[in-house]
Amino acid sequence: MFQNYEQEKMVLWGKEWVHSIEPLPNDPDATTGCLLDVFFNSEVGKFALLYIRPEEININFEYYDIFFEEIHKKWINNVPYILFNDIKYKDICIIWNNSSNTVYEKIDFENLLKNIR
Repeated sequence: MFQNYEQEKMVLWGKEWVHSIEPLPNDPDATTGCLLDVFFNSEVGKFALLYIRPEEININFEYYDIFFEEIHKKWINNVPYILFNDIKYKDICIIWNNSSNTVYEKIDFENLLKNIR
């Protein structure tokens, strides 16, 4: 059975986030499966990364507010963003966020932020 990992606080993009690791819902014994990096900020909301480190997301300082607004907007509707870096992970990411439209390949999400502006 999956054992919960301790949560840690970290600063990303000028805000403090609580980082935790969660198994994908279809893999209760995630020691051999996919583990998500989940980030939560009480003002902004929650998002997840699959096999991406936060520092690999290319967000210019001028897009931070847009990034935070997008995360918050989806989080309050209970459809948090999940980003992945390889198309082969898309299906399992869709399961994690209940088939909503907030599953993005990293580059597509970065482009979305640029186009919202």
